[in-house]
Amino acid sequence: MDDVEAGPPAEGGEGDEGAAGLGPCERDALEAIRFGWGDAYMIGHDDERGYWAARRDRIGGLLTAPTPDELRQAIAEDYALKPVPRGPVPRGGRDGGKPVLGTDPGALMTRSAEP
Repeated sequence: MDDVEAGPPAEGGEGDEGAAGLGPCERDALEAIRFGWGDAYMIGHDDERGYWAARRDRIGGLLTAPTPDELRQAIAEDYALKPVPRGPVPRGGRDGGKPVLGTDPGALMTRSAEP
């Protein structure tokens, strides 16, 4: 794992462009890292740096690693030292606002705000 002072690549870091040139397994591994850590880190891959991650709070340098597993470990270690603030939990808690058991979701969705 290397810490580099430069920020994440300006273009092609996140999304399909960041996975160009990777095999299906490597693309899947990159997407799995983004799924787990993407709200706290910008995560990508390029030919110059390999796999990389940058904290969304912009503290510290760029984390780089030669493999997805090593990047995941570097992110976990970085996060353990200083957690990255994440956005507020959506209204309704961590369940994403799912209806409470015993309520009729149709009634909640169609009820007017007026009495």
